[in-house]
Amino acid sequence: MPTLGANTVLDLDQRIGHVEAMAKDDAARADFVPLDLASLSLALWRPGQAAVAGDDLVYHNSVGVLKALAARARAVGATPIAAIWNVGSLRLLEALAQTGVLPRRILAELFTTEGGLIAGHPGTPRGLAALVDFVPRSIECDWSVACYGASNLELAHIAIEQGGHVSIGLGDYAYPELAGGEPTNAEVVAEVVAMARRAGRAIATPAEVRAHFMEGY
Repeated sequence: MPTLGANTVLDLDQRIGHVEAMAKDDAARADFVPLDLASLSLALWRPGQAAVAGDDLVYHNSVGVLKALAARARAVGATPIAAIWNVGSLRLLEALAQTGVLPRRILAELFTTEGGLIAGHPGTPRGLAALVDFVPRSIECDWSVACYGASNLELAHIAIEQGGHVSIGLGDYAYPELAGGEPTNAEVVAEVVAMARRAGRAIATPAEVRAHFMEGY
């Protein structure tokens, strides 16, 4: 699942052209692509700072852009997932799924933000709960939790206990508390796998995930 080009990238070819190029080789073709269902000012601020940074950082995701990206992803066999920044994102997800822009069986990544990025819900139990409460019930929506700028392990535990899933990796946080301070992605994922098994949750294989989300779309 490669990115679609975040922050200030506006040109659609720049945002999804790499996914289309990857699709020319079955070994490299993307299974999924993330659509961020929000347009946001990417403000950067930590308590104590005298000013808010990110004056010109705007993430543009109009409904028209989202429709175009979803169609181009679908044309090359990639299934969109929904990157959720706020409750409005979840309401838009329901609308786009109900109208056929997005699949009615979909993964919603509930994206929380820390580390100075204040555009999303905080990476706390209450920040996650405010999103989970509004996951649409009218579609087949599995949800996972992600956290940018801080450890996702506490929220991962909550998600596993509540029947959700976990999106985690070194691109969002370095996890110095694991593996002597310099873990690999595999070691971070292994921590979540162990957590899930302790809670009695089964671990899906890549093939099972593909079959679940790509079937019928």
